[in-house]
Amino acid sequence: MVPSINDQLTNAHTHGVKIMQSKDWNLFRWIDNIQLRYGIFCKLMNFVWVLLKTHQGMMDQIRSLKYFFALLEKTWLGNEKPDYHTLVAGLMQILHGLLLNAWRTECGFPTLAVFADSCPSPKQLLELAAQILNKYATPMEEHEKQRESSTTAAINNHQSVCSDESDGSDKGTASDPSESASEVSSSASNGPNPQDNHAHHNICLLTHDLLEG
Repeated sequence: MVPSINDQLTNAHTHGVKIMQSKDWNLFRWIDNIQLRYGIFCKLMNFVWVLLKTHQGMMDQIRSLKYFFALLEKTWLGNEKPDYHTLVAGLMQILHGLLLNAWRTECGFPTLAVFADSCPSPKQLLELAAQILNKYATPMEEHEKQRESSTTAAINNHQSVCSDESDGSDKGTASDPSESASEVSSSASNGPNPQDNHAHHNICLLTHDLLEG
């Protein structure tokens, strides 16, 4: 067997030749030993087109790809199958802009130049990078899991405190730990829900997929 890794067009042509030769008199003349596989470039090209279809949205939909294409004056990238290299360059511009904006927002300084002049330590940079990945490149489903786990931890901690207090106080005046726990749960659930911020939700999904690619 001879592996043949090609682009999709070459594979299609080779497959056509194999069909034409299928009535010849031996396997070698059938070219049956040629095993076709698509190359990495085709895989990347299909991935980029799928990403475009998933995130392109509408031009008036804030933080969609068509929104960013309009800002970059590259609206033709929202077509059915735009040029691969031009599309990748546009997506990298968008990704770099999103990451730079995240660093500027989270660094704690007016500008990135001032932040650089402060000479942050490697540990600070790693902690800030992890914070940015969690806040700007993590799907909202993960945030919901973290929200639920933090609420559960707060309830358990509050129940533990209430139990300790009730052991050392008059049983008639001790508060019910279950009622206090429900109050903690209610106050936690009444906080701002990240799912309600659709623009930020779109940013997290887009940044996550661009980094994965």
